[in-house]
Amino acid sequence: MKKNIHRIWGVGLVVVLAASLLFSAAPVSAGTLDWGTKTIPSSTGEVLTNDTEVVNFSVSADGTMYLVSGSDNYCYKSTNNGITWSQLSEDFETQPTFVAVAYDDADVLAVADATDVWISTNGGSTWGSLGRVYTTTSNVSAITDLAVSSDDGGKNYIGIAGQNTSTLADVWYFDRGASAPKWHSTRTDTGFDVSMVKSYAVEFSPNIASDKVMVAVAATTTNTTYQMYSLNTNTWNSPFGSGYPVALQNGSTAVAGTASAAIALSPEYLGSDDSMRVAYVGLNTGSTDDNAGVYRLKDDSDKAIKDDVNINSVTFDGTNLVAGATDDNKVYRSDNPLATDPDFSTTSSLKRPGTVGTTKVIVAWNGSDVVAGTSGIGSAFSVSRDNGKSFSDISFIDVSSTLENLGLVKDVAVSADGSVIYLLTSDNYSLSLYRNASSWERVLALGDDYTSDYIVRVAPEDADAVYVVKKASKTVYYSQEGGDTKWFTRTAKYNIGDMAVESAEVAYIGVDSAKTVSKTTNSGFTWGTAQDTGLTGGNINMVRSLGEDEVIIGSEQGYVAWSSDGNDSWDKVKTKLDSASYVQVTASGLDDGDYIYAATASADTLVQRWEIGQSGTGWKDLSAPSTDLTAYGIALADGVLYVQTTVNATVGSYTLRTLSPTTSEPSEGMWSTMYKSDQLFDATPQSLKVSEGSLWSVDSATAALYVYSDTLVSVGPTLLSPADGFTDNINRVSGYPYDIAFTWERPSKAKIYDLRVAQDSSFTETIYKATTSSTTDAEISEVASGTEFMPGTTYYWRVRVNIAGPVKSPWSETRTFTVGELPEAQAPVIIEQPPAPVIQVPPQAPITIQPPEIVLPAPQAVPEIVIPAPPAAPAPITPAYIWAIIIIGAILVIAVVVLIVRTRRPV
Repeated sequence: MKKNIHRIWGVGLVVVLAASLLFSAAPVSAGTLDWGTKTIPSSTGEVLTNDTEVVNFSVSADGTMYLVSGSDNYCYKSTNNGITWSQLSEDFETQPTFVAVAYDDADVLAVADATDVWISTNGGSTWGSLGRVYTTTSNVSAITDLAVSSDDGGKNYIGIAGQNTSTLADVWYFDRGASAPKWHSTRTDTGFDVSMVKSYAVEFSPNIASDKVMVAVAATTTNTTYQMYSLNTNTWNSPFGSGYPVALQNGSTAVAGTASAAIALSPEYLGSDDSMRVAYVGLNTGSTDDNAGVYRLKDDSDKAIKDDVNINSVTFDGTNLVAGATDDNKVYRSDNPLATDPDFSTTSSLKRPGTVGTTKVIVAWNGSDVVAGTSGIGSAFSVSRDNGKSFSDISFIDVSSTLENLGLVKDVAVSADGSVIYLLTSDNYSLSLYRNASSWERVLALGDDYTSDYIVRVAPEDADAVYVVKKASKTVYYSQEGGDTKWFTRTAKYNIGDMAVESAEVAYIGVDSAKTVSKTTNSGFTWGTAQDTGLTGGNINMVRSLGEDEVIIGSEQGYVAWSSDGNDSWDKVKTKLDSASYVQVTASGLDDGDYIYAATASADTLVQRWEIGQSGTGWKDLSAPSTDLTAYGIALADGVLYVQTTVNATVGSYTLRTLSPTTSEPSEGMWSTMYKSDQLFDATPQSLKVSEGSLWSVDSATAALYVYSDTLVSVGPTLLSPADGFTDNINRVSGYPYDIAFTWERPSKAKIYDLRVAQDSSFTETIYKATTSSTTDAEISEVASGTEFMPGTTYYWRVRVNIAGPVKSPWSETRTFTVGELPEAQAPVIIEQPPAPVIQVPPQAPITIQPPEIVLPAPQAVPEIVIPAPPAAPAPITPAYIWAIIIIGAILVIAVVVLIVRTRRPV
């Protein structure tokens, strides 16, 4: 029997609602479920620049760097080893050409132009002008070098080399921190070689607090000298022995015609100890001759250890010497510069700082790394992690005067786990390969071939094995170190249309304008004879490796072929796809029962499937949405099929995706569509690349790299409540099960969900369906009425993201709940009626009142009348009939109660 008691129902509803509040909200998963741009090199942080050179830079011991570009009036600062730079606020109103920082204090630095010097003691936040270098005896007309000393008892010296207004050599210094700081000309100090017409370089001893030494290089038209100066005695050369100044000689020939010079002192250099006076001088004579090169000075003994090359800069860390060229972007290095005849090596042409056309290399040590800056077309700020053997460009990369970005983005390649990205670009100065393992670096620059068409490929299981291929040519660049230290130039046996990489050693090329494939097993060093694939129609459009010895190709006219023995033999699908156009193809494998998936670059492209070993002769249409699309890429990852298509630049691109490409009954409803407006993902021959959980594509028209993180590819929403095995009780008032609140975590940025409840684990007997919309960042809930469920029954439930939500996800885990049994009917409670009570009133004896006998006494004389107080009245006596009435009333009340109980109907 049902009975509506609203108060009890209300309590039940409160319990359900209260229970739902006990589940804590889980954090939202990452991912936007949309094509988004990946951060690539840009002008932010001065990573890319337009016609900007690295004119000069300086590095402190803690890695803080300062740089002047020569293209504006500012100084730039980097605190992350040159990866990015910030422009300091001071406008010097002229282009600085020199910058120097105290090695032991990154806050003390100076900049200079041709005649004026500015100084900062707070890391460039504020500046003070030291003005034009002027003394009573010598005024500067041209500054050729700038140096800042380490701390010397609270003082820092700012030194400049150059020429005075009398066109004579001079070296000036400013004693910042002195009681009366001023510029001091050293030309008139004792020992200065007054025949010198110009000084070219100045440097302070790294141990200046101990030796008070400054060194310089000066020259006449016929000779060049290395000189030492005592800041303690204001004396040149004589305090350090009769061998000073040292006339630099190449053999016995005096060095003449110096155009510029650079000095590097040993970190242990100590001017007061002749055994520790080790210095290196780099000379640029303006024309390449025997006198140009690197000179080593052991005290007053000099030797040309590298000649015949103009040197712009030199740096020494105590073991390794690195020198930068003046006329090009070569770097020379020696790991034994103190040997009698040191060995020098030259940086590989493909791993130099900057690119072809780059000149004036400045080098410096930054900890264990060498950093370099260059000038000219394609210049850059670069880093070497192998003592100058190879450089990668990391900032101030000069892309062109007309572009504000990377230029044309040619191609992208990504490691299997997505941790390493290669981006191939072409600007007006060079074809460049950028790599991102933690930050972007340009690891290859081909400055003389930026207009050609290239592709980039990477080994699936080895992100360091990378190929850069010039299409329609035999040129291949290969690196087994991610382009970081070495590139090998390979020559294929045939012109290349496309390449597929199987491993670090094994790769295949589809021969350009042919139906043949050639293979290498030694990283492109040699190539085998091209094998005929037997394609029925059209030359090869694309080639893809599916694993060891497995390779598949798509033609330009709707045909597919494959090899499962490493190019020794080929099988083919004799039936043409429904569209005779450029084929994009992949496969789940190449054994019987595996599927080949293909799409074509026609305006009415179809996605089709072929089962290997089937007895039929036709391709199966997979019912992909028809939106006038053209396919440029295809990929199969973890059983999920993606097809990259485009319409035009106005409409944009669509990425089709299905979780069930093997379904026996394909339908348009099995496809999700991921749309990107205004972007053309149409790189050829393959526009779509995949890594673990992500898709990658490029749009050359916008110089951008796009990524889609498919966070719904392998798992569905996380279920929260009810818990697995939950029991839903029956509401005793309503007779129905209580309502159930199903809740789950919102995955990524999903918006629409499907909830299914069934009586079987395969969900063939679905009894409840719901589509729930929510854009909240918390848990999602759907309340199902208890009237949907039967007592004593076990149900199964699961959730997925709806196909429009914006893409379909797999189903979540399956949970169960059970509805409790109906309560058993209770037997009625029978209370027997007791017999009517017998009420008896005992008879009362008659009441007799005997009046007392009254005896009057004889009259007496009237006495004084005294009236006493009357005695207290006796207590009244309750009559017996009153008690009878009380007893009868009590008996009647008891009788009524019994009667009520007996006549009450059971519930």
